Amino acid sequence: MNKRRFLLAFFTFAIISLALPITSYAETTGGAENPAFNLQDYRGKVVYLDFWASWCGPCRASFPFMNDLPAEYGDDLAVVTINLDEDRDNADEFIAEFKPNFPVFFDSKGSVASQYGVSGMPNSFLFDRNGELILKHMGFTKKDPEFLRAKISAAISR
Repeated sequence: MNKRRFLLAFFTFAIISLALPITSYAETTGGAENPAFNLQDYRGKVVYLDFWASWCGPCRASFPFMNDLPAEYGDDLAVVTINLDEDRDNADEFIAEFKPNFPVFFDSKGSVASQYGVSGMPNSFLFDRNGELILKHMGFTKKDPEFLRAKISAAISR
């Protein structure tokens, strides 16, 4: 019985989460060096949002892919990432190595990640121009760029 209730609650939450509008998602608390993340700032664009950490091997593999996206899709797509490292120095070393050409926000306490239901990394989310979630994707393999580009292209073509 407890397993049945858990599954019912889980799937109810999942269905409701997929229908939440852009304003329902969290913001980080920012400062001068860490501005607040607000998904609504990107309304009107397709948004590829990625949660990552410096110690994550697949995250390392995903960064060249994400660096290519702005040139491929121009102003139609906003690539935004949120780092979850507890130690900012580790994130800064990673950033120095990969030189991202997109915004990187920091969520060392995982509060935003928790609100998005991030359970592993990398974990990416694709939102349409109205802020509706259209894809949640976990991990990153050699096959993922083709799949993700197809989803991004379809979202932009809508």
